[in-house]
Amino acid sequence: MSDSKKLDFKLAASNIGPLTTFSFDGKIGSCKIGIFANNGSGKTFLSRMFRIAGTPDQELEKINDLLTIDAAQGDFSFSLKNPSENGRTRSLGIKIKRDDPNASITNSTDYLFHAFNSDYVRENIEEREYSADGSVEGYILGKGNIDLSKERKELADLESKREALTTDLKNAIQKEKSKLDALSIRKNLGDYTFFTYENIGSNTGVQEAQTFADLKVLHNDLKALPDDLPDLSPLIEPSRISDFEEISLLLETSYSKSSLAEDFVTEVKSKQVLVEEGLKASNGEECPFCGQTYTEEAAQLISRYNRYLDDEEAKVAKRCESLVRTLKQDLRTVEKSLADALNTAQGFNEQKKFIPSLKEETCNAYQPMESLSEAIKEICTALENKAQNIDRVGFKIESASKQVDEYSSDLSKAIAKNQSRIDLLNSTKNNVQHEKRELDRRLCRALFIETKSALSGKLEDVSKLEECTQALERSIREKEAQVRIEKKQKVAESLIQFLDLFFAGKYSFDDEKYSITFQGKSLGKKIAKVLSDGEKSIVSFCHYLAETHVLLTTDDDYKRLFFIIDDPISSLDFHYVYAVAQVIRNIGDYFDLQGNARFIVLTHNIEFMSILCRNKIVSQRLVLSSGRLEKLNEHLIMPYESHLKDIYAVARQNAQATHTTSNSIRHVLETICRFDAPRAGLEDYFNEIAELKGNEFVYSLMHDGSHGALRTDKPFTPEIIQRGCEAVIQFIDNKFEGQVEHVANR
Repeated sequence: MSDSKKLDFKLAASNIGPLTTFSFDGKIGSCKIGIFANNGSGKTFLSRMFRIAGTPDQELEKINDLLTIDAAQGDFSFSLKNPSENGRTRSLGIKIKRDDPNASITNSTDYLFHAFNSDYVRENIEEREYSADGSVEGYILGKGNIDLSKERKELADLESKREALTTDLKNAIQKEKSKLDALSIRKNLGDYTFFTYENIGSNTGVQEAQTFADLKVLHNDLKALPDDLPDLSPLIEPSRISDFEEISLLLETSYSKSSLAEDFVTEVKSKQVLVEEGLKASNGEECPFCGQTYTEEAAQLISRYNRYLDDEEAKVAKRCESLVRTLKQDLRTVEKSLADALNTAQGFNEQKKFIPSLKEETCNAYQPMESLSEAIKEICTALENKAQNIDRVGFKIESASKQVDEYSSDLSKAIAKNQSRIDLLNSTKNNVQHEKRELDRRLCRALFIETKSALSGKLEDVSKLEECTQALERSIREKEAQVRIEKKQKVAESLIQFLDLFFAGKYSFDDEKYSITFQGKSLGKKIAKVLSDGEKSIVSFCHYLAETHVLLTTDDDYKRLFFIIDDPISSLDFHYVYAVAQVIRNIGDYFDLQGNARFIVLTHNIEFMSILCRNKIVSQRLVLSSGRLEKLNEHLIMPYESHLKDIYAVARQNAQATHTTSNSIRHVLETICRFDAPRAGLEDYFNEIAELKGNEFVYSLMHDGSHGALRTDKPFTPEIIQRGCEAVIQFIDNKFEGQVEHVANR
């Protein structure tokens, strides 16, 4: 349930018993609240404050006893804000003062608080020795034996038509939903579980732009994604093209020419590299190329070569030629980077067709290299001319160098942007399960929208039938409200019902003698001597439930009931504890609350709290400790589910067995034994279970593997433990349907 649909729940107290400063402010799913607290933590004081709201007239001594020692006054507040009630906040505030019997109560809740605690039992049930209160007077205005047969028949016809149409709609929805099953969409996916008749019939904000058919095509594309598709290689950004500051400075500086003859300089320039290499390899006596001994004329020529190479002109020419080579190499590097980038872009386009979320993605285009090639050619020409005329200036390369820089910058940006797309494609491809889940969600939403549209006419018909049904129900209630029902008789009917529920005929109630009976004999005032302590607790709880009717004035008052139940299981055997829990679960049915059951159950019994949680009787689990009310960690209160989940993971080989696995097996079997056969020991219970006896490892695991004694059996291998876990899971799945599925989906 989203937070926007939850109730705002606040509870606070100051100077009430041990609760000197206490407050809780949080979101809850419904008004079915369980609070666990150790004795002495203040839970009974909370129930007492709610009881004051239901019975404001209190004796002075009781008011003083509610206050923290030495406190002059105390405060208690409770509020609920339900979004379905247009933001209405229901609030209860109680202020008490020492030595003042009149509590100040501000109550805008419209609730009828009915509190069960030790005070209630002592002041009401024990006071009359556990017998029924024969002095109950008054009537409840509401349903009675009036002739509404025509209206009820009409109502039945309307409900029959609505049920038939609803069944047709559910079948049609299920048929549509089977299209999702054909695509192997997981049934525990949130959008799949949301695909229900109830949600399709309500106003929902489900959105999806594409049609189911279009998304199905994408689903098939994704399904066709090859398993061995390689990652696209990362793009390599070329290094920065040559330093134009040096080139510009070289071109703009006038250098002195050589003093050697111009024709000699021209000739040397044409073969300067060869001359330089020859001079480096020369030994001064013979030519490094032909091996001939130098003549006088050759020695003079070599001297002239050396003079030239030492001149500034040769150095400038050499630097110009080096820069030209560098520029051309830079150009080749860019050409390779661009070619690689274009190949990668082609690979991107080929792979993205498999991935729905990337189908519309494209790599940024790269500018053609013509402009870069022309600009570099222009700069190289200027350098070559400079090499020939080193004293010349005025070579203009500003436009060309700017063009090179702009191209390099644009290329770097394009490569960076495209690299992010390539990284996204590689990541998405390698984590395809996430992509599949998202596509599955979109398929569910698209089909949901199309189904809702296709069935809109029939949904409107159901809505009209519901409106007619509600109008007729209101009319029937109005007519029923014209009669009155005796409260005393309603109390008697409920006592008969609850005594039979708990005692299965051992104790009953005689509504004529208005007395509890044992084996058909009226006990009268003797009942207190007949009942055991545990039975007294149950009878007290039955009286509490039955006397709910005493609070009411009209039939509509049932909807205002709010039960506060503090430790109803004192001195009870385990099967009675479980029975009390089931009564609380169904309390709305007993009083025809039509889904509006509200209660707060307070207990110090960890097993009772565990039952309330495991059976989802309470939707909000809280713990009161050290003056603080906090949300209860279900793993601490419900270890059974955590242990069962661990066993399931090992059984299905989704996890390795650990040193705690054997303890988990024993915990689960002991818990089930306590529920299924409370009077049997674990070994006796184990011997009655064929599924477990048939596995040679479970017995050893739950004994030798879960105790701190010396090992007597051989070491357990992972396979042994896995088979033992599997046997336990099979047993639970066969005997207690739904438990394994519940933990498997958590």
